[in-house]
Amino acid sequence: MEESAIKGLKLLELNDSGTDSQTPSSTSTAISVEGYDTTLKEYPLRLALQKHFASCRKITQIYVPRDFKKKLLKSVAFMKIKGEDAKEKALQLSGTDVGGWTVIVKPVPSQKIFYDDSWSAATPEA
Repeated sequence: MEESAIKGLKLLELNDSGTDSQTPSSTSTAISVEGYDTTLKEYPLRLALQKHFASCRKITQIYVPRDFKKKLLKSVAFMKIKGEDAKEKALQLSGTDVGGWTVIVKPVPSQKIFYDDSWSAATPEA
């Protein structure tokens, strides 16, 4: 994972405060996604990721870092998915086609997730 891709992101403990970590519905996982064309626009990429990973349970966050100097997306995006078997389902999608590119899915270390509060799966972007 590119160190520059995670620079400036807030680190958040995986277990949200106030939730019961023993219940299946509160189990969250963070994954990294690679394989997309970095010249894509950010919003269509987020929509493609949301659609492709919809079967993996509830997508709560998608973060696509950018290289502002080169005006390109970074080669690694991050997603947070909530659900009992979300990690296994997401990893099974590694190597599948997403409208012309092959997605590569990797788990993000379980004790930390990458968090950007500027966009979530539930918030439409203008």
